[in-house]
Amino acid sequence: MRIFRGFAVVGLCTVTLVGCAEDVKQSKARIEAKNNDFSTLKADPNNLRVAHISEFDDVNHGKLVSFYIGKDDNNVCDITLPTSEIQSGLTVESKKRSSPPVEYFDVSCHWTGKHFVRSINHNTWAKFSITEWNSETRQGVVALDVHLVTPKTPPKGDYLSMTGSNIQVTSSNWE
Repeated sequence: MRIFRGFAVVGLCTVTLVGCAEDVKQSKARIEAKNNDFSTLKADPNNLRVAHISEFDDVNHGKLVSFYIGKDDNNVCDITLPTSEIQSGLTVESKKRSSPPVEYFDVSCHWTGKHFVRSINHNTWAKFSITEWNSETRQGVVALDVHLVTPKTPPKGDYLSMTGSNIQVTSSNWE
């Protein structure tokens, strides 16, 4: 009788382990599907331009400036930082939502009807550089490098990747 019970228990464990193996396979498939749910939009760097630049006062951060860079008015990124930081050689970089080396730095994009941001939950970054700047004429050359994500867009999300250099800023860009 004991031998029979032993086989029954062994048989039950075997069935359970086979069922567990199927659950593990299904979990792996769900994880792989989730990772593949994100697609990446790549913006053509040759089509990037400064749409406009706005300078404004913020209660918490003082005088800020926003550069609106994109291919048109419906596909644009907003880069905001302190006005006092605008100078040749400036490079501001933030990975995920880490603190950048300036007092305030924010980047978001509206592209193809979607809103893209930096996120602590995804591999995102933003880098803004001013390679040339003339403070008197408020003209220069900027560069933008972003990899942003659509926030809370289940079940599928998107990344926006854009690298643009030598984007001309003219005095007519300022509002």
